[in-house]
Amino acid sequence: QVSLGIIEQRIDHDIESLISALKQTEEGGESGDGDWIVDQAHLPLVYDRVDSGHYYALRVGERVHYSRSVWDTTFEIKTLPIGATEQLQIVQVSGAVWLVRGVGIERGGQAMTLWVAEDVQDVLLQQNYVVGAIATLLLLTIFLMLVVQGRVIRYGFAKLDPVRESIQAGESANLIEPRRVPTEVAPLLKAIEGLIKRSTVQVERTRTSLGNLAHELKRPIQRLKWIAKDAQEASVKDELELLASELSHITQRELKRARIAGNPTPGRNFNPTEDLATFTEIFERIYQKPIHFESRYPKGALPFDRDDILELLGNLLDNAWRFAATEVQLHISPIEGGNAFEFCVEDDGPGVVQEQLELLSVRGLRLDELQQTETGSGLGISICQSIAASYQGRLEFSRSALGGLKVRATLGFSDQ
Repeated sequence: QVSLGIIEQRIDHDIESLISALKQTEEGGESGDGDWIVDQAHLPLVYDRVDSGHYYALRVGERVHYSRSVWDTTFEIKTLPIGATEQLQIVQVSGAVWLVRGVGIERGGQAMTLWVAEDVQDVLLQQNYVVGAIATLLLLTIFLMLVVQGRVIRYGFAKLDPVRESIQAGESANLIEPRRVPTEVAPLLKAIEGLIKRSTVQVERTRTSLGNLAHELKRPIQRLKWIAKDAQEASVKDELELLASELSHITQRELKRARIAGNPTPGRNFNPTEDLATFTEIFERIYQKPIHFESRYPKGALPFDRDDILELLGNLLDNAWRFAATEVQLHISPIEGGNAFEFCVEDDGPGVVQEQLELLSVRGLRLDELQQTETGSGLGISICQSIAASYQGRLEFSRSALGGLKVRATLGFSDQ
């Protein structure tokens, strides 16, 4: 636009110069019938050189006078009324691009139209080149800015990776360290750290309370057994012994769950290599029988909460160990074509009849309600079903190739 503005000013200046150079030929004399032309003596040289890029055309009546620079090029000349000025126009003439302006004037009582043009093709090409270069430079600058900004953002968020790893590893005490995280997110991380610590303390306090309660119930249960032995009526004695047996089973179960779960670690992912190491020792100490434990699982952490999986596998392996004769198997594997893992526990115990297998799949039904024994897996299975449901999964019960019960837990997870 700046270049075209300069050319416009030059065209307006040339129009004034050409109007000043107008003269009437001698043929007219005093009658005024002579023709009007541009005086060559006052004509700028650019209009006298062929294809100079500067052109004019003067229409007087039906006659049109062209500058020598036009040569054999022709273009339409429109007649304008006196005093009229045609706005600048860009026109195509014989493959060239001209910027044209016309004015209507009057000399010696004669109306005439003067058109002045300048070839702006090179100017437009240069202008387009400059615009293209600026646009390219601008796009490159924006691209580089985006690349740099992306790296800056990635570098900034990379500082949060140790925080995520600390949360997954259960190391919430070291979540916030100087120069470890961006100052902008430090308050948020401090709030998360406080929430994790409070949650850990609450869970630990709850488990400790349950363990203490189970320990405290041992003495009343023992006294209840003594009272049952001294009871005279057989019905009362049987009822008291059954009550003492149920209470003893509950306390043993809660103490066993506390030993299996260990210290609470909210937010930490389950790692089979690290977290399954103590299961064999715990169950051998509880049941005091030689069991061959075979386990297969992927290396590294799995995308599940450690406490949830320890409780799930603790209950399933507890049931398997209790009824197994010599062997218990645990297989953990990813399911192809989906975001899910399969946890499979099998034993070589007596198993469960087909009718009871179908009933076990009914949510909330307890195995000890089917067997009517104190050694059933009732509440443990119910807890496992709840954990599986929280991961959009399910429990499936079937006959194991080892001869006992096979429990298959399918748990889903999100990529996030």
